[in-house]
Amino acid sequence: MKTVLSLTLLTAFGVLTAASAFAQDRIELYADVNRTSCAISEPLSPPIVQVHVFLVGPTDATGVRFKAPKPDCWVGATYLGDLLPTGYGMIGNSQTDWSVAFGRCVSATAGAYVGAISYLISNQAQACCEVTAVPAGQFVFTDCSDRFAEHPLEATKTIVINANETCGCQSGVLTATLPSTWGQVKALYR
Repeated sequence: MKTVLSLTLLTAFGVLTAASAFAQDRIELYADVNRTSCAISEPLSPPIVQVHVFLVGPTDATGVRFKAPKPDCWVGATYLGDLLPTGYGMIGNSQTDWSVAFGRCVSATAGAYVGAISYLISNQAQACCEVTAVPAGQFVFTDCSDRFAEHPLEATKTIVINANETCGCQSGVLTATLPSTWGQVKALYR
């Protein structure tokens, strides 16, 4: 009896471990293709901005399905369209239900570029407005080992429009400074 119970527990643990390995991939949104800025600060000129979408995680993938609609707090922004790298294919759009096929196996470990969502802005967005990826019927990616096996995506990393010190993202916030002398700086460390 102890052997059967131990075998059952080990099997259940193995299934949970395997499932959690696939559940770590997520969608991340950035203001630039280098993934350095989590914020878009209005006003900008020209008034066209892009939200860059990446798949990040330990599992390589052949495609993703989600949506990243323009939130109501992004007042004055107009969705223009989605852009994909050469060789990718898509069904739908980022605002309602976006399925993107990479056309090959891509490495999510280094951050696989999914594409960009383009907006025309009018400098009316509310502060701390977040754009996030959410389920579009499904919130999944397909892994490379079985091109038709779908696995759930984890929670997304958002991008913030008009970030300030109260938002989670600070890359778009300018830090206030005061003039100082070298003597004043040295005095801080005495």
